[in-house]
Amino acid sequence: MKTKYFYSLVLLSILLFQGCSGIKPYPSQEKKNISITTSVDSGSFFSSVKAEVDIFSIDTQCNNIYEGSLSLRNNAIKSGITTAKANKLSFIFSNSSFLGNNSSSINFPVYLKARKGYHYDFIVSYKDDLYNVELFESDTKTNTRRQLDTEDGQKCKNP
Repeated sequence: MKTKYFYSLVLLSILLFQGCSGIKPYPSQEKKNISITTSVDSGSFFSSVKAEVDIFSIDTQCNNIYEGSLSLRNNAIKSGITTAKANKLSFIFSNSSFLGNNSSSINFPVYLKARKGYHYDFIVSYKDDLYNVELFESDTKTNTRRQLDTEDGQKCKNP
């Protein structure tokens, strides 16, 4: 009887914590026009780094509309973003130290107006307190690839 009660309590706790997190998973998209390859390394046994991306669409009044988040691990994931509106992909690197009992995070926004017929590759890395986000655009018909500036694409003053 006690083990049944214990497992019920654990399940209830998990459900409560998931409901309170405020993080909405980015919905699966039918058309996969983005790939995100991630490599994170804290450089120390006593610290850890977590990476995620918050995805927003930007409406004509420059309002950010939160679509959801993707957790980024040391792997590659495929998803999709709309080609009808501008998008903001906000890459967040969270660093925590076990010994120093401190944590910090860095937000790296990338603005992108995706085009039909193109695929977008993000290369995301964090190592030794240095983070980097690179963006490449590939034409799906000709397979030509070019690097895009991650600073470009912001048409609104304060999106």
